[in-house]
Amino acid sequence: MSELPATSSGLRPYQAQCLEAIRNGWKDARSLLVSAPTGSGKTVIFAYVAAEDVEAGRKVLVLAHREELQAQAQNWLKRFCGCPPRSRRPKPWHP
Repeated sequence: MSELPATSSGLRPYQAQCLEAIRNGWKDARSLLVSAPTGSGKTVIFAYVAAEDVEAGRKVLVLAHREELQAQAQNWLKRFCGCPPRSRRPKPWHP
């Protein structure tokens, strides 16, 4: 069902370091910010974190300002979590 390995060995070394920093950061903080260059695999790292939360029975909320980013996140979540994400698009707002 899930393609998420038991360890982060499927990640690039810097992605695995980031994932470990996230895990350690949550020991002391409730929220974290990850900053990395375009194309570095932030969505893949996020998908690992989200998959761990889903495995633990927690819910994950994804907000994106672009449909492309939403679709990218949905694809990785489906791949790692094995569950189809639910998506909602807001209605256009006109003053």
